[in-house]
Amino acid sequence: MEEEKCKECGKIIKRKTKQLVKRELKKHIENEHNMSYKDYILKHNYGGVHPTCACGCGRKTNYHKGIFFKYFSNHKNHVVGVYKNPKKEKSKNEKINLIESKLKTVNLTISDLKKYYDDFLNFNYSLNDLEKEICMDKRTFKKYWMELGFIKNNEDFIRLTRKHQAYWHKFSEKRKTKINDEKLYDLYFYLEKNKNKYTLKELKNKFEISDSVLVIYKRLCENFDEKTIKKMLRHGNSSNPEIEFYNVLNYFFKDELEKQYKLEGKYYDIKLSNNILIEFDGEYWHSMEKNIKNDKEKNKIAKENGFILIRVKDSESHNLEIIKKIIKIYEIQAEKNK
Repeated sequence: MEEEKCKECGKIIKRKTKQLVKRELKKHIENEHNMSYKDYILKHNYGGVHPTCACGCGRKTNYHKGIFFKYFSNHKNHVVGVYKNPKKEKSKNEKINLIESKLKTVNLTISDLKKYYDDFLNFNYSLNDLEKEICMDKRTFKKYWMELGFIKNNEDFIRLTRKHQAYWHKFSEKRKTKINDEKLYDLYFYLEKNKNKYTLKELKNKFEISDSVLVIYKRLCENFDEKTIKKMLRHGNSSNPEIEFYNVLNYFFKDELEKQYKLEGKYYDIKLSNNILIEFDGEYWHSMEKNIKNDKEKNKIAKENGFILIRVKDSESHNLEIIKKIIKIYEIQAEKNK
């Protein structure tokens, strides 16, 4: 049992928990003494004087759940802390010795860091290139540059990094070339070896192609079968469970499948044979209100166009029963179409 004595009348209040004691004490003070709990706390815990901000501004602090705050609003942030055991500032030599010992672990010296800094100043390397060259996080060697005094002014260094970003962006754009026949075949064979692993945007960046994604897709479809290209590409809005499920279906149906089938402006995840559509419903994505509405529209369009729409939840995509169900529907439709 917990208990607390009323400081006004001396009555002892007992309850099972401190929270219940506090609640009962509040009621007692309000009903018996016609006083708010805030006034009660102020009278007996603070001597009737409203506390002011500890920063010295003189403003009265706020009250919350039985206590008055030490500082008003965010004034604590403006007060310089006084520590009992202030941390001793390291001397410049100590800092240099510490950096040298850390650099030894990666077979580098301070002179190497200075050389890399000069290369950065002369636009020979970007920060990302240096990160790969040194095998060290760029934030770490930037910190070392700062502590060793190579960076004199942080604002100037920030301006320099922005110039670097603009410079290397232009340079990378110049390196990109339009997709010729040789590069097109390289891209196709790479895609064939890595089915369902890359989107067109990822391939565009990987092969440093300046043409748009639409142009690349059009060139691929002109030279190779469009259905094959669709099967090999990973679509940006496809989740990993969806890709895995497609691969299982591909094992059973192969050339009967078509990804991202368009019907009256709506895209369906998979088209099977002539009149079966399959939608893979991720539980999070398809539980959103706007997507529920979109799903209803898709159901209506599929029905009006004579398609059978099968919806597969990601929680049941690894269940063999759903595959059996799709195979059964496929076989029934195949019999009807004979």
